[in-house]
Amino acid sequence: MKRFLWSTDKRQEAKESKQRKTAGRKRRPPRVPETNQQVMEMMISEWKDDLFRIGKDMWSMAFEYDDINFKTANAEDGQAIFLKYVDLLNSFTESTHIQLSTVITPINTERFKKDYRFDEDHLPEGPQRLLAREFNDLIDYSIGLKENTLVRRRYVTLSQEAESYEEAQIIFRNLAQKMEEKFKDLGTSIRTVSAQERFEVLHDLFNVQTLESKGITDIQTAAHTNGQTVYDLLAPREMLDLRHDDYIELRDEEGKSSRFIRSMYVDPDLPKAISAKFFNSLTTIEDIHMITTINITPCETTKILKKLMKKKSGLETERFDKMKSLARQGIEYRQIQDERLESAIDDIEQLMDDIKELDQKIFQENILVTLVADEYKELEEQTSKVINAAGEQLVKIRPLKWQLEGIQNTLPLGHNTFQIQHTETSEATAVHVPFSAKDFLHEKSIFYGTNMVSRNPIFLDRSRLINGNGCILATSGAGKSFQVKTMAEEILLRYPQDNVIFVDFQKEYGLLVKEFGGQTITIANSTDSHINPLDLSADYSLSEDGGDTPIKAKTEYMQGWVESIIDEGPLGPVEKTLIDRCVRNIFFDYEASDFKDRSLQPGLHQFQTELENQEEPEAHRLSKSLERFVSGSLDLFAHETNVDIRNRVVNFDVSGLPSSIQTAGYLVILDHIMNRLIENRRKGIATHVFVDEFHILLANPSGADYVAKLVKIGRKYNAFITVITQNISDVYDKEAGRKILGNAEFAMILRQKATDREMIQQIYDISDSEARFFSGDARQGQGIIVYGSDKIPFSNPVPRNTRIYQLNNTDRLQTSR
Repeated sequence: MKRFLWSTDKRQEAKESKQRKTAGRKRRPPRVPETNQQVMEMMISEWKDDLFRIGKDMWSMAFEYDDINFKTANAEDGQAIFLKYVDLLNSFTESTHIQLSTVITPINTERFKKDYRFDEDHLPEGPQRLLAREFNDLIDYSIGLKENTLVRRRYVTLSQEAESYEEAQIIFRNLAQKMEEKFKDLGTSIRTVSAQERFEVLHDLFNVQTLESKGITDIQTAAHTNGQTVYDLLAPREMLDLRHDDYIELRDEEGKSSRFIRSMYVDPDLPKAISAKFFNSLTTIEDIHMITTINITPCETTKILKKLMKKKSGLETERFDKMKSLARQGIEYRQIQDERLESAIDDIEQLMDDIKELDQKIFQENILVTLVADEYKELEEQTSKVINAAGEQLVKIRPLKWQLEGIQNTLPLGHNTFQIQHTETSEATAVHVPFSAKDFLHEKSIFYGTNMVSRNPIFLDRSRLINGNGCILATSGAGKSFQVKTMAEEILLRYPQDNVIFVDFQKEYGLLVKEFGGQTITIANSTDSHINPLDLSADYSLSEDGGDTPIKAKTEYMQGWVESIIDEGPLGPVEKTLIDRCVRNIFFDYEASDFKDRSLQPGLHQFQTELENQEEPEAHRLSKSLERFVSGSLDLFAHETNVDIRNRVVNFDVSGLPSSIQTAGYLVILDHIMNRLIENRRKGIATHVFVDEFHILLANPSGADYVAKLVKIGRKYNAFITVITQNISDVYDKEAGRKILGNAEFAMILRQKATDREMIQQIYDISDSEARFFSGDARQGQGIIVYGSDKIPFSNPVPRNTRIYQLNNTDRLQTSR
């Protein structure tokens, strides 16, 4: 059913006609649409696939791009982003119109939360459900408790003339490829926006009820099914009231207002010293349903130069006339020169120099803002908020007198009919950098607290990274163990099939493991738990491509293990050769059984005997060095493995290991975990391994190399290995340590000592402005998350009265020991 617009005030049309000019010419006002459907037709003429025809021969395509952390970048990084953005603008010819839109729209908060909250109902009643409920409370608080949550999306829409859809396809295929390359160079990604998504933006602006709430996932299919046109479904059911000068009102059949929309423009008379802060602040205003758009049109340089020269000539003629007039009065022009005139001439000369000398292009631009509110009072409040935000940067924002055209040029559709333009160089145009702070909202992933720049929640999925390995770095008392335990608990709640394994140096994780019905295995002289360091399966490998054999990989491991346990420094080539020979000899029969006959599995006794049987004196020395670990007081690794891991949550407690065999003990456990990874991969299970105080593993070169390889091949086994330490300098001083940290795609960096900050900044390319989030005065649970190439300032406080806090509070555990 068509809904007719309320009649338009003819005097208003006349006023609009008088106000709107293009290069000194008056322009006839646009045709006033008579129905709501015709309003939609103003916006879109035709569509096919992802292309919209928005005029007779004008087509457009939209892209959504991920934001960039421009707001927290240091001066050097900010300048690099700015220059790359200039390069992006310069890459377009005058045939392409560029439209950059930040669309902030409301989504039902409860619907939004469903993608991020833990599913309490599918957890057993008891401790786990309580933890899930508390995590959901933290998530609810971070997202907010309002009925609707505002979601920010950033679009770039390109429009260009084409005589047919086929020609438009070719043009925009090339433009899309260029956009992908340019945004990749900027350090972010871009994707094509579907027709359905653009329909949603248009529909949800003009309709009180969203497409999602109507249950329409494909507007074209829904229209066809119901015997309607797309315009029928896009058009609001309410009446569009266009009688007002500076806003549009939607009214229902009872005459009650349902929505208010106001379109405004940025006065083109901008301050000369405007900074990127202006546009940044405009697109990050909180709690306002709004769309902010920059329309940018490249100009033909030769034409602009001709116009500038003509204008300069006119101004110089005006100056000459003034000089002659003053001379007749006996006055020198320089004594009372016209400052306005001189400033105008200087500006033109500067602009011409920029074009000729600095290879600057010229663009025409305008900035538009469209606000949406449920009540007129709210609209006025939002308007004041936007005007004040701009006023702080000495920029004026004014309401438009032709609202529909303002909205038309604001939506990410590619329209470029608005006549108020500002002419600028490439760099002056690029000052309005359309980047602020990157948000991470991966659905059904781990909650890491709140982004301290955007104030939005952080949800990250490490499986999206090149590798899922990570590290947690913090000084004592910064909340390192608390964050580890919180992360592990979320993993166990979020991914019911995944396994979690801890290597626990200080009895940190026992309570957590018990809460989840897990298994703690204590490795110490005083227990009967044993792991044979020579355990081996047919799938055992330490290479990324699986090119080595199980025996070769075990040989490499045993060289590192022997080196760590005898603690006499790096092994020489002869010792390594002997270990290689002996390992191959003792595994000969077991390997012949294809590693299936467990009775042929060798242990340390066979290894020591094989060394003793060698002729070289170095072999006898190695055998003697191993004696106390095979038949002496430290023989805990000289027995068959009796540790049977069947639980999805396992904690290896190594707090009782003597300091002399700590590194060897760590290596034995990691090697045993390696076999677990092999088994889990066969079952399709992901494994999360947390290795505390991992700097101990770097005590000898061979052991360090083994750990570095294990971390490197983690992804091959569907493993997420997280190393944890507060001894940054001990790690940084070792080449293997730097490799492990540098290869980690994920890092959580909490409060650091000043002496360690510089090292961490160097490893992860963290700027000084970003490093302040983990400086000496940073609170517990605050820091920087490194996610691939992105840096996210975060804060993740947990109330003291929660079970999460009671379970994870390390200070309390240390007090009770």
